[in-house]
Amino acid sequence: MKVIILAGGQGSRLWPYSKDNFPKQFLRFHKKFSLLQESLLRFKNADFVSEILIITNSKYSDITKQQINGIKINKKIDILIEPSSKNTAPAIVLAIKYLEKKSFLKKDDKILIIPSDHIISPVEKFLDILNQLNNKNFDQIITFGIRPTRPETGYGYIKIGQRIDNLLLKAKSFYEKPQLEDAKKFLFSGDFYWNSGIFLFSKGVFLKEGEKYLGDIFRSYNDSFENFIKNFDNLNSISIDKALLEKTKRIALCPLDISWSDVGSWDSIYDLLEKDKDKNVKIGNVLTIDTKNSLIIGSKKLISTIGLENIIVIETEDTIFLSKKNNSNQTKKLLKKLKNFSLKNNQISKLNFLSVNNNEDKKR
Repeated sequence: MKVIILAGGQGSRLWPYSKDNFPKQFLRFHKKFSLLQESLLRFKNADFVSEILIITNSKYSDITKQQINGIKINKKIDILIEPSSKNTAPAIVLAIKYLEKKSFLKKDDKILIIPSDHIISPVEKFLDILNQLNNKNFDQIITFGIRPTRPETGYGYIKIGQRIDNLLLKAKSFYEKPQLEDAKKFLFSGDFYWNSGIFLFSKGVFLKEGEKYLGDIFRSYNDSFENFIKNFDNLNSISIDKALLEKTKRIALCPLDISWSDVGSWDSIYDLLEKDKDKNVKIGNVLTIDTKNSLIIGSKKLISTIGLENIIVIETEDTIFLSKKNNSNQTKKLLKKLKNFSLKNNQISKLNFLSVNNNEDKKR
C-alpha cells in the first residue's frame, strides 16, 4: 500500500494559533509530536505500507523536511511540492502521477489518501482495518466513515445503503456541512456517518472512474509528468469529493469504530484535551474563578476570568481571540473581515482584540 498524506492546508479554523505561515498540521498542541509527525508515526509499524508521499506547497517544504527529520520512522518518505494550491482533486492526481513515474505503480496497487491533521485512536485498530482491506480485492473507491456522536455542523455526512460484506457498506449520497436541524436528523436516523476525508482505492479503479468524472484534470493526467506540472495552474480547483466521490457509482463506506477528530475547530481542541474539576482546559498563565466548561490558552500574558462559562480564549503574541463555544467554527468568516481590517489599518500586528461575538470589530 502507498500512503499519500495531504499537508498543504492552511488550517484557518484554528486561527490565531494556526496561521498561514505555520498551519495546524505542524503544531504540537502541547504534545510531543505535531499532527503531521503523528500522521507519519501512525504507519511506523505497518508492514503493509511500502511508501509514504507527503504533498504540500512550497511555503511549507522546509517545515515539512524539519518535522520528518525530527522523528524516527523506518519508511521511505518523499515530499512532493504542488506548483500551486488547487484543492484536493488536482493534488491527488498529481501525487498519483508522481508515484506512477517514480515507483512504477501497478493496476492493483492500493493507495490510501489521508489528511495530515487528523487524530486517530487507537492506531492499532485503524491499521488492522487497513491491513484487511489491503489483502482484499475490491472494485470500489472506499471512503471511511465515523459514527456521529453529536449533531456536528462542521463535518460532511454520508448516507449509507445496504451492507456489501463484513467490512463495507454502500455509500448512497453525500451531504455537505448541514444546518443544525439537519445534523440532528442525521444523528438520530442511524443511516449517516461523518465523512472522515480518508479514502482508499486501487490505481486501476481510480483511473477508470477518473476518466469518467475528472474532466480536464484527467486529460492532463494522460500527458507526461513534466507537461502535467506545466499545466497544473490551469486545472480546475475542486475537492476530490465534489469532483469524483459524489459522482461515481463505485463508492463504498468502511465504518471506523475509533476515536477520530479532524481538529477543525477550537471546540474540537477542547474535546481532546484534559480538563480540570470545573471542566476547563487551561494552558499557560491562567487564573479562573467561577469559570466552567471553557478553553483558555495563553502564551505569555496572564489570563484571568471571573464568572464565565462556555467560552474560548486564545492569546498569542499579537492577538487575543474570544468566542462562545460552538461558535468557534466561524473563524473563516472572521478572517475575511480581518483582511479588510488590515487593509484599513496597515499594521496587522497592532490588532490585539477581536471577538467573533461582537456586532462590530473593535480595536482597543
